[in-house]
Amino acid sequence: MHHEHKAGEIIQIDFAGDKMSYVEPETGEIIECVIFVAVLPFSGYTYVMALADATLPQLVKALNNCLLYFSGVSVYIKCDNMKQAVIKSCLYEPTLNEILEQWSVYNGTALLTARVRKPKDKPHVEQGVHLSYQRIFAPLRNEVFLSLNELNEAIWRELENHNHEPFQKKRFTRYERFIDGEKSKLAPLPQFPFVIKHRQQNLLPTITTFI
Repeated sequence: MHHEHKAGEIIQIDFAGDKMSYVEPETGEIIECVIFVAVLPFSGYTYVMALADATLPQLVKALNNCLLYFSGVSVYIKCDNMKQAVIKSCLYEPTLNEILEQWSVYNGTALLTARVRKPKDKPHVEQGVHLSYQRIFAPLRNEVFLSLNELNEAIWRELENHNHEPFQKKRFTRYERFIDGEKSKLAPLPQFPFVIKHRQQNLLPTITTFI
């Protein structure tokens, strides 16, 4: 299946199957982290980030950082049927998480979901995950990190190398293709990143007095 993508049209996102980790200095405990990957298919420009877990607040954090890294917003954002995004899977009209729908409206984009067990619906991020194993996981496999921030700093260092590595049999890089042909096609970022707000409503008990 061959996919043609316009510049700035879509960002594909996914979680890598493998995890990375850091060591808690005080206890020596190894803390595993999930890895978020996002790719702009037109240019191949990639974003990778380690998260404390795969909960919805962490996903929103990764999406905010992803848009900030790309310096703009695509028309669509496509994910698989990850439980953080999809409440009920459906071939034609899946039920999406309300917070993520609010996030997409706030950022002026639309969420799309791939068909269940159809990785070819988002091949570029699948390839992005594969390349992250080679160019991020592998170079860092023998390093020890003492915090999540330290782990992410190392990931972003290797990510820059990846985005500035020329494509096979081509003379330009993902970064060059992004700057020259895609960055200007992305919509502007909102003034402030989306924040999940929790509102607590105090319900006073109703008191009935009998006379």
